[in-house]
Amino acid sequence: YLFQYLYGIREKPNAALAKGSLCHKALEHVFDLHPSQRTLENLQNLFRKEWKVERVSTYAHLFEIEEEEGEGEEEKKWDAQAEREWGKSSLHLLKNYMEIEDPRNIPKPNPLEREMWVSSKLTVNPKDGVTGYASHDNYLKDKEEDDTLSDLSPTFLVRGIVDRIDMIRMPNDDDDDDTTENNIVLRIVDYKTGKAPNFKYSPSMNEKIAHDNFWQLKI
Repeated sequence: YLFQYLYGIREKPNAALAKGSLCHKALEHVFDLHPSQRTLENLQNLFRKEWKVERVSTYAHLFEIEEEEGEGEEEKKWDAQAEREWGKSSLHLLKNYMEIEDPRNIPKPNPLEREMWVSSKLTVNPKDGVTGYASHDNYLKDKEEDDTLSDLSPTFLVRGIVDRIDMIRMPNDDDDDDTTENNIVLRIVDYKTGKAPNFKYSPSMNEKIAHDNFWQLKI
């Protein structure tokens, strides 16, 4: 963190990061297509297109092999087999996505946003240690209720990229008199390209594992 983000000394992306970045780009651009065209084949072709653009310019170091020749000279060769295996695993990730969510069924006006930068200042409540949104109005309200908050409560900036934001309608509660408009919420979608959880346990435990890994926003 110190060298990359404070000193600005960045390492070249490894194969896992390259896979995640290109899969994210394919998942972003698939929504540029008409819903009927958001097939697995087209999604994977978007990945191939992105790889063709950045294969040499950005990620050549991933599959280059340096071999020494005579008198200390080095010749760079390409590890085509390693590239092929990496590509197959990347395409398999996109296939896994299609099994969880079919982008052809995402209704308009979704997605509302794609690859959106967000940032917010959070404040730490010195009384109970929880964090909350540090808006001026909310902070003044909290301060009236909790006199332990100082006038200069420390804040820290949290920022990042949201993969996708959808607008969805929550099911109506028969005992709730709220209008339909009040049941509309925003859903944050975060694509994960890391190692998949292992569903080798009982159905109830596997369901819990899926819930913990897929459907919860962890902070």
